[in-house]
Amino acid sequence: MYDNNTVVILIAVPSEGYEFQRWTGDVDGVGNTQDSTIEVVMSKDRIIAVNFTAPGGLLTVIAEASPVVGGFVTMETPCGSLTSNSVQGVISFGCSPGTAVTLEAVAAEGYRFRGWKGDVSVHHNNVTLTADSSKTVTAHFSKPSHFA
Repeated sequence: MYDNNTVVILIAVPSEGYEFQRWTGDVDGVGNTQDSTIEVVMSKDRIIAVNFTAPGGLLTVIAEASPVVGGFVTMETPCGSLTSNSVQGVISFGCSPGTAVTLEAVAAEGYRFRGWKGDVSVHHNNVTLTADSSKTVTAHFSKPSHFA
């Protein structure tokens, strides 16, 4: 648990041939999301993703499940399928501009899908997006409350 004074410094370091693009996710109050180094005040739990531009002008589509135990995400691409899991809740795909990518959020037992956030903001679990820029999306899951 963090107190309101804990500051975490995040530094984006791209692999060879890649370029830093921007930060996405819970980045409210962190300053310029286009700076490769940001300071985050940990006043709450945050999910922050770093976006890189892939080599050869490729775009990156990143999808994640939150919380990871709440479910998983599948990504259908022209090259095949990717699926997140309970250990690695993030999947990504490098693609050419204009590529259609279909995402599906699947809730784990005891959880409910609540909606997509990020570069897609809808409440149905299947969505197809066109990679006209690099995209980061998060499937949010929650445990339903049971009142007697």
